[in-house]
Amino acid sequence: MSAMVRLEGVHAAYAREAILTELSAEAAAGERIAVVGPNGAGKSTLLKVMLGLVPHVVGRVEVAGDRVTPGHPPSRVAYVPQSQVVGLDMPVTVWDVVAMGFLHRGIRPKRLGQRERMTAEEALKAVDMLAGRDRPFGSLSGGQRQRVLIARALVRQAPVWLLDEPVTGLDAPTREVMERLLEQLREDGVTLVQVTHDLEPARLKCFDRIWCVNRRLVGRGTLEEIRRRGTLAETFGIPAGTETGGEERGRGDVSLGSFSV
Repeated sequence: MSAMVRLEGVHAAYAREAILTELSAEAAAGERIAVVGPNGAGKSTLLKVMLGLVPHVVGRVEVAGDRVTPGHPPSRVAYVPQSQVVGLDMPVTVWDVVAMGFLHRGIRPKRLGQRERMTAEEALKAVDMLAGRDRPFGSLSGGQRQRVLIARALVRQAPVWLLDEPVTGLDAPTREVMERLLEQLREDGVTLVQVTHDLEPARLKCFDRIWCVNRRLVGRGTLEEIRRRGTLAETFGIPAGTETGGEERGRGDVSLGSFSV
């Protein structure tokens, strides 16, 4: 399979502070990648490198066929940030936030055509937020805001998604809805690169491969491969064989209706 994300010898820094060094990795179409590592390891910075948002980057970055350099984001990517870092004082409704997903096409949120309105409605249905379309975004709970940010990403219909801890801190029902939706996207051939703090094997088994990051790419592979090599332990600086465990959890069902990506 051809690579939808390719990083070659990437070094990234803010001003004079190096955040990532000599990082090379790639993800194929339809792969779901987990990015794990301790706090301050550069995981969120890695996503921002792929979005062209880090001011100083050396190396080659390609996403969905676009060469990415600082200030020049890829055109076919959807980004889902942590809901708690999105401004809650913006005077916008749920519908406004989702409509912002069309800006990459040069379409203003207030001037959506019939096709775009139908796409936005299907996206809100997919995350069970259509009934709240006129609510102020800042009045929503954390789980509801995350659903809306997912809907905004859906309308982009992008082949690559970059997600920064999209389910952290969510209630169990919302978390299960999100997980089921992300799995459906993977089945549809979307490449997902997802930062996660959840190291439970039952959760990490949902990913095709895992990138272990701590200012560099410590290692990568399937869950079994990185545990066998002790990569998780090396990444977090813990004794080998003491990675967290967990039981398999059931998944909630969510219908995507006629919406497709």
